[in-house]
Amino acid sequence: MPTQKIPDKSTSIYSKNAIFVFSCCFTTLFGGTLLLSNLYAINKRDKMLITFAVSYFYTFAALFALVEFHVPFGWWLVGYNVVGGLVLSQVLYKKFIGVEVLYSKKSVLVPFILSVCIVLPFLLQLINGGTSE
Repeated sequence: MPTQKIPDKSTSIYSKNAIFVFSCCFTTLFGGTLLLSNLYAINKRDKMLITFAVSYFYTFAALFALVEFHVPFGWWLVGYNVVGGLVLSQVLYKKFIGVEVLYSKKSVLVPFILSVCIVLPFLLQLINGGTSE
């Protein structure tokens, strides 16, 4: 497969490894957001709806199982996020961006801080036993 170049050499995107790790550590929705940012940066906006739909519905399915079927948190959720991360990083990333794309890696520091700020209140609520005292 020939190497593709992103139109602007100064364009930086998140690596597929970053997308995978964010999907595993947070949810597929977080990894999907990084992939959406990549698609926007390289002007492949026609692929953004598919990426959003996959990451949103995949995350929604896990939340639905947790709430409606009272499935407890556990290792299944980590495995579920790993599968979601693999779909985003190994299937959608390769299909929409390419395997051998030249790019500069974008730092994940800001998305990491934002993700922790979003997840931390939920995690603290979970640790607190779900009480709002």
